[in-house]
Amino acid sequence: MLLRRKNDTLAFCGQDIPRHGCGGPHSGFLGPPGCGKTLQMRALVRTALFPRGRLATNCLCFDIKNEWVAHLTAMGLQPNQLMVSNPMSPLCSAAPDFAADFSTETSAATLAETLIPMGQNLSQPFFPEAARLCLAALVVALGRRTDSWNLRHLVYIARRPTHVALLLRGEPDLLSRVQHVISQHAPGQAAAVLATISVALGPIAPVASAYSHLPAFSVKQWAQDSSRPHIFVLSSSASNHVGLERINRALFSIACTALEDMPDARDGQERMWMLIDEAAACGKLGLERALLVLRSKGARTIIANQDLESLARIHGSPQAALGLFANVAMLGVMPPLSPLTMQFVTQQMGQKKVMQTSGSESMGSGGTSNGTSWSQVGVPPVTQAQLSSLGGPSKRNGVAVLARAGVWWKGRVEPAWLRRHLVEPDQRALEASQQQRPAHWQMENPLDESEAQLLRLPWPLPEAPPADLFGAVEV
Repeated sequence: MLLRRKNDTLAFCGQDIPRHGCGGPHSGFLGPPGCGKTLQMRALVRTALFPRGRLATNCLCFDIKNEWVAHLTAMGLQPNQLMVSNPMSPLCSAAPDFAADFSTETSAATLAETLIPMGQNLSQPFFPEAARLCLAALVVALGRRTDSWNLRHLVYIARRPTHVALLLRGEPDLLSRVQHVISQHAPGQAAAVLATISVALGPIAPVASAYSHLPAFSVKQWAQDSSRPHIFVLSSSASNHVGLERINRALFSIACTALEDMPDARDGQERMWMLIDEAAACGKLGLERALLVLRSKGARTIIANQDLESLARIHGSPQAALGLFANVAMLGVMPPLSPLTMQFVTQQMGQKKVMQTSGSESMGSGGTSNGTSWSQVGVPPVTQAQLSSLGGPSKRNGVAVLARAGVWWKGRVEPAWLRRHLVEPDQRALEASQQQRPAHWQMENPLDESEAQLLRLPWPLPEAPPADLFGAVEV
């Protein structure tokens, strides 16, 4: 683990901030498209991940726009330090090992909840709930039979009633669990539950098939080992975005769980940075818990979104969105701001005495610090009028910053400061991230004899389901 030197700084909205002197580990950005938010993020990410021009710690990066690989490569990321979740990208060299990472009943339930969404305005929520229970039982059943199952095995079996019956009848306790729920709440509706699973896993099937062409790696193992830093990019796909987004949420969850199982980090130790751009587009990730719990485990987060309204829609209430950014120690806001965002910022800045900071550093030979001095002067709280005056088409890069440590500033980020911290995206990496593997990678092929033996299923596999698929539960 690389230890940070005391004179390390983070580039944040026109200021060079002491790495461990900003009041907390998490940083955030709020602002509409075109306000310069991505530029500020790139400057921060470069100083956070590449303080010496090379990757210093693990990073989990949500890349909905498929542009961060090019930025990270330009900053110093080497090809052998990159992992990508989209199997149709040539940059993806390994598939997540679902058997290793979802090996407990708790993690199996988490995977099922992520892959089968509840939907909105459901008149009968029982069916997705029962589908999740059944899928979790299948995950546990596969794990009991082999530690080499993959996502394709799970999806292929779960979408075929015959295979579901064969697998669960070999695990009486799991079969009884599913049987009891269906018989109690919807007698005779087993077929409807299985149809719900089949429909929900439809978008997952092409991604699962593509993963089966690649060697496996454990996300959990990666998250807990920072000795050889890598960046795991949870990327998007134009053709499979629905399925891949659900898988990305499951992978994010297992990475967070892996960090949560680690002992508390030493003072100043960084085990992982999490970069979450366009947070609302990433879906409901459980970010508030991650921000609260993982800070003691050495996780630092950079989260960005256009406004708080879109997060409120995803998380179910304005309070949830406000609570998410209330955990951020350094928040850069770039007007024009939405009404809820404006309300949040002015309330936060008005709750305590705000300060303005300035400082200087001198560097000696070998990069050691000869001295650092910081001074603070009191300034009045920010007002809506002050924030609004920073925005507008002729005032690009206007920014106000709220810090938990009681420091804030407002003004325009100078172009010279940005040029010092930014690098142009790597064009070859950008082109590579936009390429696609052959379409046949996504084709769903039947299980073969060797796979049936691996999963301890009879061969040849029967074609028609039994009349009493779940025993006493009529289909």
